[in-house]
Amino acid sequence: MASPEGLGGLQEFVIKPAWLVDRGNWIAVDDSLEPEGSFSGPFLPVAVLPGEEPAFRDRSGQWVEISGHFSDGSAGACRVIEMLQPGGPSDQEAKAICRTAFVVTAVDPVDGP
Repeated sequence: MASPEGLGGLQEFVIKPAWLVDRGNWIAVDDSLEPEGSFSGPFLPVAVLPGEEPAFRDRSGQWVEISGHFSDGSAGACRVIEMLQPGGPSDQEAKAICRTAFVVTAVDPVDGP
């Protein structure tokens, strides 16, 4: 696990709750590094429950076993709160977007390969 480098772009709408759609937390499938020292990927963005970010980030750079699920119950509360361009998702579509988030429920250290 590590923080993404150089990722970004224009977000044309804002969905709440933000923790469920935030793409700032992710896991890498292995520990391979690019020549500059950043993780090489591929990466899976994950949703981390509010208040659990410090424990998740404390495992950065370590081998871990991640448990979690899709279709979190919080997805039913998702809604668009800001539209920067016309044609963004409806609240029903926002709920569908939120159901695609992988919500981390446990991060347990394991021995590397």
